[in-house]
Amino acid sequence: MQIIIAGLGKVGMCLAGELSAEGHDLTVVDTKPEQVRKATSKFDIMGFSGNAADPDTLAELDVADADLFIAVTTQDEVNLLSCLLAKRAGCSKTIARVRNPEYSSSMDYLKEALGLEMIINPELLAAKEIERVLSLPGAMNVDDFTSGHGEILKLRIQPGSCLDGLRVKEIHSHIHAEVLVCICQRGKETYIPDGDFVFHARDLLNIAGARAQSVKFFSSAGLPVGGIRHVMAVGAGKLSHYLIELLERVGIETTIIDKDLDACEA
Repeated sequence: MQIIIAGLGKVGMCLAGELSAEGHDLTVVDTKPEQVRKATSKFDIMGFSGNAADPDTLAELDVADADLFIAVTTQDEVNLLSCLLAKRAGCSKTIARVRNPEYSSSMDYLKEALGLEMIINPELLAAKEIERVLSLPGAMNVDDFTSGHGEILKLRIQPGSCLDGLRVKEIHSHIHAEVLVCICQRGKETYIPDGDFVFHARDLLNIAGARAQSVKFFSSAGLPVGGIRHVMAVGAGKLSHYLIELLERVGIETTIIDKDLDACEA
């Protein structure tokens, strides 16, 4: 796959390493020549020093022949503009990183208007992950799928739990929750359980289901659900902005601490 990455900060460098290791034909571009030299000396890739939002730069990169253009510079506007120009130049797929909370309500519109395949917001994704863990403190890990309509949760069966000794096919009648048990880890062994599989205490389970069903499952299984009413967040950056907004929706109050009072008040 022929891929162009614009921006060689932490995310750009990480992407360059991962994608080059997978054998993709990779070209990177950044306004800082030293970052380009660092990337090309570290990875087996092509590098170019220039502004990705400049049509002449994109022409020199042969963006029209690229399969994918990924813009992860530190400036949202540069990412959006460079993706728009790359798309108009003939690149088939574009991805932009957009972090500013001011654009949070316009993500879907921007994606459609600019023809983007994806908009990445690392702070918003991190905030959602924190909110999911706070809402289900009994889960060891929470991942969403199908655009947030379902979740995959990791939990450990505690001794004395009603799950201990229960068969998979008995979950619905005992727990009354519509969830799917995907994987069970028992010691060093991993199982994909069928209906007759019996759970044991200390098993690690990965279950999939909608949030309401997962909450019902955790509650019936005696695992902590909710209970968190107040959170203290240190730092009034973009991540805190997104996190506070998400926590307000689920009734969790937040105290924000930062040395910049104006940022706290904002």
